[in-house]
Amino acid sequence: MNTVDYFDRFPKFRHWPSEQRSLKVMPNPLIDFNTPLITIGSCFAENILIRLENLGFNVMDPCWGYKYSTKSILRELKNAFEKRMTTLDYLYEGKMGYTDLNHHRIYDEDKSVALWKINQIEKCAQTMLPKAKILIMTLGQNEVWKNLRKNEYILHPYPGVLDVKKDLEVHFMTEKENEQDLEEIHKRLTEHIPDIQIIITVSPIAMRLTYQDMDVIHGNNISKYTLYVAATEFAARHDNVHYYPSFDIVGYECNSSDYYES
Repeated sequence: MNTVDYFDRFPKFRHWPSEQRSLKVMPNPLIDFNTPLITIGSCFAENILIRLENLGFNVMDPCWGYKYSTKSILRELKNAFEKRMTTLDYLYEGKMGYTDLNHHRIYDEDKSVALWKINQIEKCAQTMLPKAKILIMTLGQNEVWKNLRKNEYILHPYPGVLDVKKDLEVHFMTEKENEQDLEEIHKRLTEHIPDIQIIITVSPIAMRLTYQDMDVIHGNNISKYTLYVAATEFAARHDNVHYYPSFDIVGYECNSSDYYES
């Protein structure tokens, strides 16, 4: 489908003549089949990675798992560049065995095995990330948990691991806080990979619940549009950051009622 066909396919918001439209088109693609690329972020990032890998692109996968917020993304990038490894004091015993609170789907009944699994991911990230020329980053939500025992933000609390009232605190990140994290992410990436290109997007996958005192649809809209503004402002400030409109395409260009029904 060429560009004009795309715009003509969705006429609802396209009232100006196609010959009068000024489109920003890159003279050269960012990615070819040899470009080393890596993804990080929400489950949307994982699905992008799988799709690109199936299409034959040069995908590197450290098996990060889901990183829903800018806090979690920044933490993993710091760990990779600073060669940090997880230690035993970060492991907690939950209903499915030992786990840490910063990795998704990693647990084991044996504490040492759980630690080994986590650190295999850390090692892969440390090896792969510096080789990347493209980083695709998907932002998922602005609701984050803080582990009060260590005074740091975590990926999410596993059931039964910490006391919700004593050990955990939920925080709703502002647009400014997300932008600050994104700037720190940009600084770290460009320091270690000067020619890195960053593609940022907001996940169109809706939240199923919210910890705010409101209906989840309201909470989801606040979360997504907070991230939406942060992402677009971030992209506008840097020549090597490119906003990809996945949220826009699914929510507005496609038939969103069918999407949400499914």
